[in-house]
This record gives sequence, structure tokens and C-alpha cells, in this order.
Amino acid sequence: MVSQSLTALSCSVTIPHMTVRISLSILLTCLCAFGQIPSSAHTDLYFPQLADGGDAAQQWQTTFTFVNPCLSEARVRLFLFDNDGKPLAMDLGNGLAADHTFTVPAGGSRVLRSKIASSAIQVGWAIARSSVPLQATVAFRVLENGVARQEITSQPTLPTLVYTSFANRDLGVAIANAWSDMPVRVNVVLLDKDGVFVGQRQFSLPPLGHTSFNLMQYFPDLPDDFYGVLQITSANPPQEDFVAWTLNADRGMISALPPGAAEWPVSHWERIRLVYRRIIDTALRLGVLRYEPELIISNAPVINAFAWKGDLILINVALSELISDSPSELAFAIAHEVGHIIQWQLNDQSDDPTNPEFDADIKGTMLALLAGYDPYAAAGTLAKLSMASGRAGLITQFGEQLAPDAHKSFNTRLERLYDTLVAVCSEPTVQDACKAYKSVVHPHLPPAAPLKAGSRLK
Repeated sequence: MVSQSLTALSCSVTIPHMTVRISLSILLTCLCAFGQIPSSAHTDLYFPQLADGGDAAQQWQTTFTFVNPCLSEARVRLFLFDNDGKPLAMDLGNGLAADHTFTVPAGGSRVLRSKIASSAIQVGWAIARSSVPLQATVAFRVLENGVARQEITSQPTLPTLVYTSFANRDLGVAIANAWSDMPVRVNVVLLDKDGVFVGQRQFSLPPLGHTSFNLMQYFPDLPDDFYGVLQITSANPPQEDFVAWTLNADRGMISALPPGAAEWPVSHWERIRLVYRRIIDTALRLGVLRYEPELIISNAPVINAFAWKGDLILINVALSELISDSPSELAFAIAHEVGHIIQWQLNDQSDDPTNPEFDADIKGTMLALLAGYDPYAAAGTLAKLSMASGRAGLITQFGEQLAPDAHKSFNTRLERLYDTLVAVCSEPTVQDACKAYKSVVHPHLPPAAPLKAGSRLK
């Protein structure tokens, strides 16, 4: 349970500039927002199945529900696609369209429900893109002669290379291709209850394409009492990932199944965009950015990220892969680059006038913390960079090679961050906030750890 002192804090103060004392003080008084974004909230939301329409004997209706747990309004675009990857026009309350744009207020929700406008059943899938992380569900309702008979609800998913699910003869399967410029191939492998191979099929999906089926359509010889395991895998990893979803069907009843996407590797494009959007939203709310820089994600096989003046941030997927087990480590790397953007846009290097990298470290740590990430992750980021490249820094900043001492050792950089956190937490006005943060997020760390109240131990 979050302590009362943490939840009661106010976040109404505006940061005029990113000085150490002001930025950290405001951050620590805004910790009511820390950790309040659910792990299920994403900026890229994939719904591998939707269905609408039909005759009176059996009609389908799809309902999208979006919940905004953030402090900023969400700007959302919901794209609908048919099996061939073409736009699928559907009436969700504002007329027929394949591209639905709407907003979700901070702390609010929105519901979009299909109007069952087609006499034939339409199937497809959907992608939602949001400016801040959203929770979402998609619900499928079956009606007979206008009377609702069943409804099943599922959460959106993310692209994966492997998907595993319980299987029976009537299992419903949906698979979609999230790539807009290339087809993907997937293998569907069926095992029995003892893990013995039963059969395999391969599917090829066009760009943004989709397929859905019941298992018995492709494995017609299965006995009625069959049960086992379904595995969906990319036929060409790691380039061709996919999104998938399964629906349990048993003697006319339908129910949800646990998410089956593999834990490893994560979907790096979506993770980068999610972390980036949280960091940028935090910076814009605090008023430390004049405008949002452009984000470019690159597949270049180089562990790197850089900021170009105040206009652009480039993140290589290789960097995300290096720190793929920790979103907070990725958040520090991205927020560090946003720190350089702040230096350019506001001509502000006030957190460390002697070194732009130390200054960006401090700014990045503060932004990542307020965005809901763990500031201790800075240690993991710098250490992994050091292991992979021999130094605790990225190859370029602002598109140019830096002086040899610009990135220093990660021990030096971490010591500066440690001193900053301890100094600010020694201020009487923020001691309670530091104690509350540590009691919630790191309750078992030793007293000497940063974000403690009081002076640094001698």
C-alpha cells in the first residue's frame, strides 16, 4: 500500500528551468504519479481480432474501451484493417471509417462500439496509437435475434516471435502482421497433451494482413475430446514478428485465455516508443521543452542514441536490445538524450555547467523518475554501455564526435548522480517525500542508498 504521505503530494508546480535543486524538488513533490501507470498501459496497442455484423440469427459486435491513467490528455488514432491489410471501414459511433481519431482526457475513458451495420460478418484487426500510455480492452458480443448471448473480453497485445496457447478442437486463433511494408510467414504447430507433435501449417500474411480460424478448419481429424498446446512461431526470426490471440471455445461456450506472447525478446520498436512518449509527455507537462523533437528509430547495428540540436532524437534498436531486460534502463538512456534537447532548446546547462554529459545525466534521471521509472537504472545503463563499448557513453552526441573525456567513467557519472540525490533529499522540504519514495519502491535497501533523508554517511 502506498503511504499516505506519498499519495497526498501535489504536482501543480511548474519548473522554470532544470536547475538541480528545483528539478529534483519538484520531482519529489510529484511522486504521487510515480508507479501509477499500470504495466498493461501502452502507446501502441494491437487488437488481433475484431468482428461486426451478420444476419439476425448470429450477429457480432466489437467494443473498444480505452482508459487513460496519465496526467495528460491522450490523442489516439485507431486504424482498422481487413484480412488483406486494406482499410476496413466500420461505424464505431461516428459513421463509417477505417481511421478513427479521438481523445481520452487525463484520468478518463472512452468507449467505441460497432453498430452492427453489415448484413455479412466483417472480420479484421486493429492498431491504436496513443500520445500517452493507455489501458484498453476489446470485447466481442454475440447476439441472436437481437439478444446478447455471449461476450468475451481481451486485452491488446504486442508483436512477438513466439506465441503459446492451450488448444482444443474448437480453439479460435487470430494472427496479424504489424508491418506495413513487408509480408510475414508464421508456423502453427500443434502438440497433444503429452507434447507429442500432431501437425503443422504455415501461413503467409501480406503487409498489415490478418487471418482467423478455428483449429478444426486446418486440423480436421482431431477427436472431439482433443486438447494440447498450440505454438505459433515466426518462420523468419527476428525480422518477421507478428501479433496473435487465441480464444477458448468448448461446447458452444467461449472464454479468454492467458496472454501467450513470449517474454523474450521484447518488441523493441514498441518499447522505444512507449518509453519515449512517457519521457516526452513528462517534459512537456513540466514546461522544460519548447516543442517535441522528432523520434527516429534505426536498425543500424550500432549501440547508439543521439540528439541533434533541439529537433531530433535517434535511438538504435541495438541500444534497446542491449538493455532489453529493463524499461527503466532504456528510460535513462532516452531521457539523457532529452536532456541534450533541453540544453539546445532552452540554452540550459545549469545542472552541471562544466560538462554537458553530467548535465544531461541529471536532467535525464529527473525526467525518468517523474515519468515513473527507477533512477537506480542509470547504473545498469552506464555499466552495460561500458561492457559493450569499453566506455560509459554512446558513440555520438549532436551528430559529432565528442572530446575523449566527455563521457568519463560510469563510476564518476554515478557518483555525481548519487551526490545530487542525497543533497536534495537532505532538504527539510523534501525529506518526507524521499522517505515515502524509498519505502514504496525500495523498502529493503540499506539506509546509505540514495533517495534517503538526511546527510550522506561518512
